[in-house]
Amino acid sequence: MPDGVPPDVSNSFSALIPGLAIVSLAVATFTVVPAIASFMVYFSILWGWVDPFNALQVPWTTPPVISGFLVGGWRAALLQIATIAMAVAVYLPFVRMQDRVSYGEEVKAQEDADKASA
Repeated sequence: MPDGVPPDVSNSFSALIPGLAIVSLAVATFTVVPAIASFMVYFSILWGWVDPFNALQVPWTTPPVISGFLVGGWRAALLQIATIAMAVAVYLPFVRMQDRVSYGEEVKAQEDADKASA
């Protein structure tokens, strides 16, 4: 199991983020995704798709979807699934870009090592 999975499931990314070599463009996603998610939740409540959340507080480490279900029922859980899908859609191009950059560096390092050993 990758090291980042347990913290990811419990919404704690503090151990994962410093280990990432973040592409400068991806830094924008750290502000854009929470803003879009906030608008999604706000308008879902405003338009009556999701009831306003009750005073129930769940621990911050409660996994997504479960926490939404506990706080607002199945509609809030569905809203969390939609929010997660939106976040994946926004982050995915930047993750792929970082993967291409890292792969290129890895290939170059392997070629340099092959030249040095020959």
